[in-house]
Formats: sequence, structure tokens, C-alpha cells
Amino acid sequence: MAMRLGITRSAEQLRDLAVKAASRGITIVPLPVIETRSLDFCWPEELVESPDWVVVSSAAGVRAFMEGCSKLKRTDYLDFTYAAIGDKTAEVLRNANISPRVVSSRAEGQALFEELVAWYVLPDQTLLYARGAEISYDPTDLLASSQIRYFPVICYETVPLEVERAVVDSFSSNDYVLFTAPSAVRTFHRQFGIPKMRTIAMGNTTAMEMAQLGWPTPLFLTLPDVSTVLEQLACI
Repeated sequence: MAMRLGITRSAEQLRDLAVKAASRGITIVPLPVIETRSLDFCWPEELVESPDWVVVSSAAGVRAFMEGCSKLKRTDYLDFTYAAIGDKTAEVLRNANISPRVVSSRAEGQALFEELVAWYVLPDQTLLYARGAEISYDPTDLLASSQIRYFPVICYETVPLEVERAVVDSFSSNDYVLFTAPSAVRTFHRQFGIPKMRTIAMGNTTAMEMAQLGWPTPLFLTLPDVSTVLEQLACI
């Protein structure tokens, strides 16, 4: 019987991976429990000049920030100095012909902000954080203690989606589900409680969210890249 692997993303996002998985006898089941939506935002009034640094934490953050700047008729966003949380976020920047100056060593917000304070951002410089409505780490205190002028801009939000219970109930205790973000864990938990299937966490913050909700210890996806899950399962 083929292994079934649920992933908390849409079928469209998983099309290429599903083909690769099928060749390995694995059936991919989309479980889109969340959706990311861009938000309109206002430019901070106190930020008269261009920011010295812009931090982006995800692919959604990059796209939402650029869309928002375009609506505000700010074409200078292409010239800002960017710092990215993780390689996947950096890849989206590069696809837009922007080379991030700093990419965090770990795909975690706290790691990036600590690196920026330690090595890059000077006191009295300005830092704009193109962030989501919910974040796993708030850098306000860290930046204030380093005398860095901080401007958070909420440019996207994560919206919960309903997944049919019959789809979730179709999984057995021998199947796997990859959770790609802490918000996906929270949304699934509100709808279905602790999953009966085996879980895989993408990133430390996702694993920490599982632990806080009392879920069993998950497998851990070392690289924050969904495509690597097939190699992870091959080692089991």
C-alpha cells in the first residue's frame, strides 16, 4: 500500500512534488489549512528617508511588501538593503533581481535579528520589518536596547481555511503529515486536535508550536524546503 503524505499547502503548490512522490510510491494529499493574503499598508510617517535596512521573513512577505510599495508608488524599494530569513526567502528576492545583503544562518526570525544587531545594523540606523500579522519572534526589545530605530509594517496575514474532516479521517496512524508553519499547526489543532498520523515539522518554530500544544515529538525537516521531505522519508 502506498505511503500517504499530507502537506499543509494547496494542490497547486504541490503539483511538481506530487509527480516526484508518485514515482517513489508516495501519494501526496494537500491539506491547505491556511492561506496567506497581502494587506494594504501605510508607509511609516516618521520614516521620512529610505530605511537603512528592510527585513523580510518569508516569500509571502517579499511579495506583499513589493505589492504594497507599488501601490504607494514607491519605486525605490528595489534599491533598499535587504536581510532575509532563510534561503527560500532570499531566493524570492533574487528572482526579483534583488540581492539580499544578509541571509540568516537559520530560518528563524530571532537568529536573523540577533545577527543583524551583532554584525550589521548600527545604532541610530533605521530598520523596517515587512512582517505578518502574527510573528513567532518580536524584535522590538532587542532593537530598542541596541538603539536601532524600528518600524514594523504588517503587510500580510495568515487566514485559516476549513479542511473536510473526511480527508483528515482518511489518514491512518502509519501515514505522515508535514506541517509547514506554526500557524498551520494552530489551525489544524483548533479543527481536529492532536493528529493521529505521524507528524513532520518544517523548522524549529513549527516543532515548538507542536510541543506547546502537547503533540508527540515530530520528525524534523532539517532544511526549510518542502521538496526535501521525500529524501527525509526515504531514510526512515
